[in-house]
Amino acid sequence: MKRLIFSIMTALCLSCLWGGEALAQSLAVTGTVVDEAGEAVAGAGVVEKGSLNGTVTDVDGKFSMTVSSASAVLEVSFIGFKTESVPVNGQAKLSVVLKSDDELLEEVLVIGYGTVKKKDLTGAVANVDGGKLAALQATSVSQALQGSMPGVQITRNSAMPGASATIRVRGVTTIGDSDPLIICDGVPVSSLDDVDVDAIENITVLKDAASASIYGARASAGVILITTKRAKDGDISVDYEGTFTVTTRTEHSKMVGAQRFMELQNECQWNDAGNPVGRDYFQYEEDWVNNYVANNAVDPDAYPITDWDALMIKKWAPQHKHRVSVSYGNKVISSRAMLTYTDQDALYEGRSQENWTGRVNNDIKINKFIKVSLDMTYNHRVSDNNVLNPVSSAHTGNPIYRAVWSDGTVADGNNGSNAYARLKSGGYTHGVRNSFYGKASLIITPFKDFTITGIFAPSLRQNKEKDYTAQMYFYSEPGVLSSFPVKNCEFNELIESRTESMDFTKQLFINYKNDFGNHHLTYMLGYEDYYATTEKLVAGSNQMELGGYPYLNNANLNYLVSDGEYPAGNASENAYRSFFGRITYDYKGRYLVQVNARYDQSSRFNAANRGGFFPSASVGWVLTEEPFMKNVKNGKYLNFLKIRASYGTLGNERIGNYPWQSIMNFGSVPMYNGDGTVSSMMTAAQTAYAMRNITWETTKTWDVGIDLNMFNNRLNFTADVYRKDTYGMLLTRKIPSVLGYSSPEDNIGQMITNGWEFNIGWSDRHGDFTYAVNFNLSDYTSVMGDLGGYQSLGSNIIKQGVEYNAWYGYRTGGLFLTQEQLDNAAKLYDTVQLGNIQYLDINGPEGKPDGIINAEYDREVLGSSLPHFQYGGNINLGWKNFNLSMTFQGIGKQMAYMSQAMMFRTSDAGNFPVEYDKWYWSTYKTDEQNAMAKYPRATLSNTAKNDYGQTSDFWLFNGAYFRMKNITLSYTLPSKAVKAIKMQKIRVFASATDPFSIDKFPQGWDPETYTNTAAYMVRTFTLGAQLTF
Repeated sequence: MKRLIFSIMTALCLSCLWGGEALAQSLAVTGTVVDEAGEAVAGAGVVEKGSLNGTVTDVDGKFSMTVSSASAVLEVSFIGFKTESVPVNGQAKLSVVLKSDDELLEEVLVIGYGTVKKKDLTGAVANVDGGKLAALQATSVSQALQGSMPGVQITRNSAMPGASATIRVRGVTTIGDSDPLIICDGVPVSSLDDVDVDAIENITVLKDAASASIYGARASAGVILITTKRAKDGDISVDYEGTFTVTTRTEHSKMVGAQRFMELQNECQWNDAGNPVGRDYFQYEEDWVNNYVANNAVDPDAYPITDWDALMIKKWAPQHKHRVSVSYGNKVISSRAMLTYTDQDALYEGRSQENWTGRVNNDIKINKFIKVSLDMTYNHRVSDNNVLNPVSSAHTGNPIYRAVWSDGTVADGNNGSNAYARLKSGGYTHGVRNSFYGKASLIITPFKDFTITGIFAPSLRQNKEKDYTAQMYFYSEPGVLSSFPVKNCEFNELIESRTESMDFTKQLFINYKNDFGNHHLTYMLGYEDYYATTEKLVAGSNQMELGGYPYLNNANLNYLVSDGEYPAGNASENAYRSFFGRITYDYKGRYLVQVNARYDQSSRFNAANRGGFFPSASVGWVLTEEPFMKNVKNGKYLNFLKIRASYGTLGNERIGNYPWQSIMNFGSVPMYNGDGTVSSMMTAAQTAYAMRNITWETTKTWDVGIDLNMFNNRLNFTADVYRKDTYGMLLTRKIPSVLGYSSPEDNIGQMITNGWEFNIGWSDRHGDFTYAVNFNLSDYTSVMGDLGGYQSLGSNIIKQGVEYNAWYGYRTGGLFLTQEQLDNAAKLYDTVQLGNIQYLDINGPEGKPDGIINAEYDREVLGSSLPHFQYGGNINLGWKNFNLSMTFQGIGKQMAYMSQAMMFRTSDAGNFPVEYDKWYWSTYKTDEQNAMAKYPRATLSNTAKNDYGQTSDFWLFNGAYFRMKNITLSYTLPSKAVKAIKMQKIRVFASATDPFSIDKFPQGWDPETYTNTAAYMVRTFTLGAQLTF
């Protein structure tokens, strides 16, 4: 009934809108729309081609409308069916049969050195469309990918210009480098964010051994394949997109004011002195505290009140982006060129980043046998930064320290330490990065279904950076320049660095497809080699006489070395060579088999250990192709059902350059000369022991998955369970100290990761209204296996049988609230008093509590530090030319740790958060209020070590969160109106990124950046337009 009402109302609205367009030669048409089984299709859209005239079918699949002429063509569409074009041909009554759309299953996905239809996949692969990523208006590809795919975890810890993100595919694979391999158009790139999001056609993530092992020794942490946009035959367009964005902080921790700061400071001093009677105003006198604000209004120099955050952090910052692309294609040559410019400012003075990216993809058909592709990408990035990152200082700045005098001159701050002065005039960092990526491909097809592909891909990168610190003095009082400089600005100092990197990839591979009867086979055989080299030079000078001239010809030749670090230089090179192959087989699209193998040789290892063999195998069973499923498979319920399984071996050779070789370290020591004088002489020594048999870290993995499509492919579901066993992880092997070497690294570690993931989506259409919903959820647990006796027992533990990086510390009983409780409990320090944290005595040398709090016996595993139940999804709503999309992401379970910097202060110069002031234990509060206290008493002495210097469950809290990633509303102007002004498309949009999150974090702390007190997260608001000519 609801669908009938909806269809009738929609039809009435459409008839009102379009009725006026009827012409004198119009024709009344009625019809019925059914599926292949003869069932009525309700809500199908029926539109006269080339016009806005349209209607929808009712609950019985019937429609009626008036078309402009007897020769009109109707386009009939519905989610899950192919769009049918039906000529009227003067007929007053039509019957339309919609065929099931298997486009989702026929979609071709990029895999290693080839492609495969989605329905034929036997591995665990996730895919996302580049257009959807670009629509999010994210500043980077990594940000756009957050929450888009199950099992792909992207963690940001900053939103400042140039900030990157950590990417994990199916969690942690090793203690070392767990970054996935990034491949763009078949060639490795150094970072996901080296690729412009607007240039991406699609991204495919290879997650299991069956799909990733073709990349062998670099694939243990997963592979991300990026395919960029290319022109097609018949393309001819010029496209422009421009946006303007405003960024603001998502969170901002509020701090107490000047008077309350002094009261809390007095309480700290009074508590630490043992609470002597009558000494409540221990540091600041009562009259001084109570009259401070009033006195500030009269004499701000003598009674300063400084809002450091307002001084140094802006309320908003601008960002704008412009992109122009040109596409042209015919049967011989296709070319797509794109130029993008982005300018992004930070929320504090002196930091910004500009990016220019140009990309050209060319495809040339020489003849029917030979094709050539020439691709080039150039990126020019200019990064400016202040010599000081003021985020932490702005957050913790003491409100009674002076930043400036009343006449605007630089004040003394905290005994010469003045963050605001350094921000304004203390120096800067200027960096320039130029990178070039090229790719030349030759594809020869000597006969049908047989191709030979040769690729040469050079990459050149150059980085240069200038770090300049300016000498600066503060004023001891208004108008009186001090003879003392601002701290960390004592001298003019310049440090310059240059880094040049280049790498070359060469590939040759053959693809062959052979079909006979119901048997379908494909073969791929290939060779690849890679060479990379990097060279870096650093030079610097301090105590330079001429300020404001940041060039080393102004260097002080007596101070060319700063802290023994500069000048310096280093260089490295590495290479690998690989042979690989793949065979796939399917029988009637029902039984699928894939076998991969790769043999790698890497220069990172000793010659005896350079080779590694990485095979995998996978199978798939498409149940819906079985004869016994024919009665079940139909367009109304079950469309596709496949079960798949894989097993294979992956490798990790990213363990540094030449760890098996002994390295000589050079230094200098004073030595006597023959004449009795002393001079500095160069020395050299081997300081680290080297293990010559170091080899690959190896990961064995299995995966079992299911792919399911139902209800005319409107519902799609994918789920996987997997296990990864990593062997030979590099860990420190202890050796006797008498040998005189530091402990070497050796292949002695094991890690076991078990996980699961699923993705479910639904899309549908009712007339002009379309909607799609997608949701993914995943989880994994990484437990340490045999570590050869190695263990690390810090705040995060690495120990056999324990989850990787789990929290490790004391159990607590809350705060000491009564004297009896304090007198009868074991204590970590004798100075512990009421309001301090109580640690529990849980064990002793004899296996039972011994009345002593001891780090060896009373610490235990407190829980996982890793995120669990990661989820993400999107909702897309469309009505006519309007579209509303919403993307979300979050963590379902995580034990987050509240650091001292979050809730107290890390030095006497710091301020107190309002959140602490609201919930801390205090002698001045009632017993009832203290019973609700969340935080310990105010203290500056050893008791602070008791409360903040120990890892304990007292500071663990629920770090789960839900974040709305993006909300975008767009409108595409009607094609008829656009074509009237000789254009193809005009689209305008408004977007909000990271507009809000739902979490239990303390006030002022963002769930993604809380561990990085020197960074912030932003919400952005964007307006933009896309014009296609």
